[in-house]
Amino acid sequence: MIEITMRAVYVDWDYTKVGYLKSELDAAGIPCFIQNEYAHNSIATFSPVAFWPTLCVHDDKDYLKALELVREFNHPRGKRGPDVKCPHCGEMVPANFEVCWNCQCPMPTDKN
Repeated sequence: MIEITMRAVYVDWDYTKVGYLKSELDAAGIPCFIQNEYAHNSIATFSPVAFWPTLCVHDDKDYLKALELVREFNHPRGKRGPDVKCPHCGEMVPANFEVCWNCQCPMPTDKN
């Protein structure tokens, strides 16, 4: 008898998010698959959650590592701090932006 194990690590109606996370897990060497890969459709937001694309890992030993990658996707660690004034147009720009949202001028980087 073959025992098949799997654990869900991410569920979303938006297949592109689930597919992106699958590629991240693949790149990290974590065997995974998307359950309900073909069950979603263009009105997936109205379908029952049971039919939403679900990213699963094959092996329990990979579960915690996969959850950490999903957590990083949902809550990226970026540059934190106060907003900065754009040197070109003077607009206030969030600290984690690399370019000004208003004029696309590159923001200065700290070279400490």
